[in-house]
Amino acid sequence: MVYEVRWTENAFEDLREIVIYLEREWSLKVSYEFLDKCFLNIELISNFPYLGSQSEKEVDIRKILITKQIVLFYRVDKNIITLLNLFDTRQDPEKSKF
Repeated sequence: MVYEVRWTENAFEDLREIVIYLEREWSLKVSYEFLDKCFLNIELISNFPYLGSQSEKEVDIRKILITKQIVLFYRVDKNIITLLNLFDTRQDPEKSKF
């Protein structure tokens, strides 16, 4: 069963900011490669929602590594996956909500 994926405004804004940064600082190619990795992982969790590990801060939140610098936090509820946040792992972990 494939789960429905919903983006929160916060997660979508995080994605937009990361792509803009990658385009500006690296290249369009690098930003496309990041988007490919991101959407591949989203497709994976839509098919296997418990693939990601449990968040340390909240039991009902899961996370999956997109790149070694970016982790995606999401919630599984019935047949819906809600994408909550993309977090840069180089930041202080206390800044993460999840």
